[in-house]
Amino acid sequence: MAKRSFWAWGNEQDEPTAAQMKTAAEQLSQRYGVDLTPVGPPTASGLSLRKPRITPPSALAGICSGDDHDRAVHTYGRSFRDRIRAFNYDFPNPPDVVARPKNEQDIEALLEWCSASGYATIPFGGGSSTVAGFEPPEGYDGIVTIDLEHL
Repeated sequence: MAKRSFWAWGNEQDEPTAAQMKTAAEQLSQRYGVDLTPVGPPTASGLSLRKPRITPPSALAGICSGDDHDRAVHTYGRSFRDRIRAFNYDFPNPPDVVARPKNEQDIEALLEWCSASGYATIPFGGGSSTVAGFEPPEGYDGIVTIDLEHL
């Protein structure tokens, strides 16, 4: 299954390569008379997010992820500002857990856990927000993003 890019639109295999970025920088340098030094595209191995502050209960562990790549994908939307922050590995407040419920009972259990624990919950649909719609809020001891892709 294709992995969604944490910094660009689409999936990782659709991201520009280092060679494509170099060519674009050269063309822009020539066209605008500026010296641009291309930077290679960010990679999942470069991610260094804070450790998750919470652990899902065992009954929900099977639908939850604390993986850095998964959490990075769910930190921002797809606005230009979001893409620049992700490109620069700027993830100061990622979700602690990404949950992918498979049914209504999973959603109910997730919301009960988060409500009882005082954790913020963020619904995540297509991931195309350009208005900071699912950017994790400050001030919570835990943040759970609920990705609806399996519903």
